[in-house]
Amino acid sequence: MFAYERHQRIKQILYEKKSIDVLYLSRFFGVSETTIRRDFDKLEQQGFLTKTYGGAVLNETLLPKTFSEVQNDKRTSDEKMVASIATNLIKDGEAIFLSGGAISEYIAQQLGTFSDITVLTNDIAVAANLRDAQVSRIIVIGGQLQDAGTQLAGEISEICLEHVFVDKAFLNMQGVNIKIGFTVSSFSASLLCKKVASIANEVIVMADHTKFDYAALSKVGPLTMAQMIVTNQSIDDSYKRYCFENNIKLYTAFELL
Repeated sequence: MFAYERHQRIKQILYEKKSIDVLYLSRFFGVSETTIRRDFDKLEQQGFLTKTYGGAVLNETLLPKTFSEVQNDKRTSDEKMVASIATNLIKDGEAIFLSGGAISEYIAQQLGTFSDITVLTNDIAVAANLRDAQVSRIIVIGGQLQDAGTQLAGEISEICLEHVFVDKAFLNMQGVNIKIGFTVSSFSASLLCKKVASIANEVIVMADHTKFDYAALSKVGPLTMAQMIVTNQSIDDSYKRYCFENNIKLYTAFELL
């Protein structure tokens, strides 16, 4: 179990029980008491708990929220961090593609500081954020609206992409797995990602750390299709080794959990 998964489970247990001790969690997870105390240190830094002698209690300020709301807040924070790292990879004068999704929306909100940039996207929500940020050039590719959402895909989208080139393509992935590769939640989204990758000088995959070792429904391609992978915190060493051996640049923030 990754540290992140253990932290989430500790949060859930503590939210339900309001207090818990180190010895119980050590036996529950099969790890040392020292590991649990380090977990408590990180969760206390987040303001989630207060350490006590031999255990911890829930920070009472969180009680008005449900655990699912706490998880949603954390997920938003993770996505914003990935977006912040990815934005730093963009340079003035470039043409970029932003695929659909929350991370791309957060990137779009930060692009108003660029004086000369062209942004292509298949997501109406991303385009709205680009407009609000007053980005100089915005191109929304055509296509069929997917599942009552905000993303466009399909044959029309692929035809539109035949006639353009971008310096960097920022692609959101729902799964990152060394054996299976990159995956997304639908067949139409996977076809779009493949097409975008073919017209980009550099492919930059964005995925928060919870997407690693996971596989979604539809395969996009092997991890080697990306020149860069952006995530929000430390990931398993196997991915670091894979990226190093295959000349893939890996960008992460310092572990904050």
